[in-house]
Amino acid sequence: MKRTFDLNIETVLENWTVADAVREIIANAEDETIITNSKPVEIYKDKDNKWHIKDYGRGLKYVHFTQNESEEKLSRKDLIGKFGVGLKDALATFHRHNVIVTIKTEDSIIKTIMTSKHGFDDVETLHAEILEVDNIDIVGTDFILENCSDEEMEKAKSNFIRYTNSELLQVTKYGEVYKKSKHNEKSNIYVNGMKIAQEDNFIFHYNITNINASIKKALNRERTNVGRTAYTDRVKQILLNSSNENVLNVMMDELRKISYGDNCDEVAWLDVATHMAKQVNKNGNVVFLSQGSCISEDIKNTIESEGKRIIYIPENISSKFEDMKDDDGNNMETLSSFMKSYEEKFEFDFVDYKELDEQEKKVYDLCESIAKELGFADILSKIKISNTMHKSIGQEILGICDHYSDRIIIKRSQLKNSEKFLGTLVHEVIHYKTYSLDCTREFENELTKIIGILSNKLIIRCLLTI
Repeated sequence: MKRTFDLNIETVLENWTVADAVREIIANAEDETIITNSKPVEIYKDKDNKWHIKDYGRGLKYVHFTQNESEEKLSRKDLIGKFGVGLKDALATFHRHNVIVTIKTEDSIIKTIMTSKHGFDDVETLHAEILEVDNIDIVGTDFILENCSDEEMEKAKSNFIRYTNSELLQVTKYGEVYKKSKHNEKSNIYVNGMKIAQEDNFIFHYNITNINASIKKALNRERTNVGRTAYTDRVKQILLNSSNENVLNVMMDELRKISYGDNCDEVAWLDVATHMAKQVNKNGNVVFLSQGSCISEDIKNTIESEGKRIIYIPENISSKFEDMKDDDGNNMETLSSFMKSYEEKFEFDFVDYKELDEQEKKVYDLCESIAKELGFADILSKIKISNTMHKSIGQEILGICDHYSDRIIIKRSQLKNSEKFLGTLVHEVIHYKTYSLDCTREFENELTKIIGILSNKLIIRCLLTI
């Protein structure tokens, strides 16, 4: 038995290509596969050069040509389609481009023909011609396309994440993150596996699987070129729930680029950038430095020797890190927190006088002479020599006054030169006597006093030799 069914297409999408029409057929097949939990969709070319798009679902029925919206699809968030007109749009596009369509199911063979509209013999419209058959050895629906080029088919398939070679990096409750095959290629935004938009300056591909109202409203009849505002929130949520090491490393590298202006758009979202930094911090192998920070090579080497890498971040982010913790409750590792931790576990490598070589002893013995000249013989016993010293952010520390342990510590390397050793010694003695820091009034006053004493003694000795 043969029947014809008026497709009733009121508005033809003139800008649709064959690839757009094929995309709709694939989308319907993928949805049917999800709904019925059946075998995966098969797309292949037969020996007659005809393309097949075959699913193993319930089989296409003539009622599917009557729908404007699919209630079944509207009630689910894991499907691609929601407009029943997509199928009819596809058939009209195939007809306009001379692609011959044959649809086979277990009980029918469907083709499209131009025939008179019922009641209007002079008006021809596109109809579905349905031939009812029995015992066709087929499960689901088999769309057969004749005169469809390989190029159009590949273009259609490229709209689906399943048919790309993109590497899956992260799965979250909001969607998935995929690695781009080439750094300079556009990023694709997918909804339930089908491409809806492209971004020029995103660093990953994203497949949104948890659709919100904004996206649902924005998915137009054509389902392409959806505006960024519709999916920004979901892309953010995907990233805010990401913890994949590859994703984190890429985003940290993008953070560094902000000062140069060539970063990706995602890292410019402050909440995303902060989340990524927190995730990296949990691993305990990084130190965050504000861009523009200047540290000595000595400090850089110390950080690296501790098995940590430096990540430079924008000032507006780094300023928040001092009092911030990551999701595991760890303090964010900034330069100041690293130095504090380093100093807390630092141990001096003290050297006994008898371990010094003859030249070092000769320089060290000058302590007694300068102490007599400046009147600090009572603290000679406080002076210690160490092979190692604390690190400083700006430069190497050569001497330190430690009131807590009641001692003055000087680095052993200073004993190679008497001027350097005595200069460091006097500097630390002033700290010891005044309990003051560099550049304070107390320190400067005592330093001026010492300079005066030494200058006066030097002048007197010079005059005595004349």
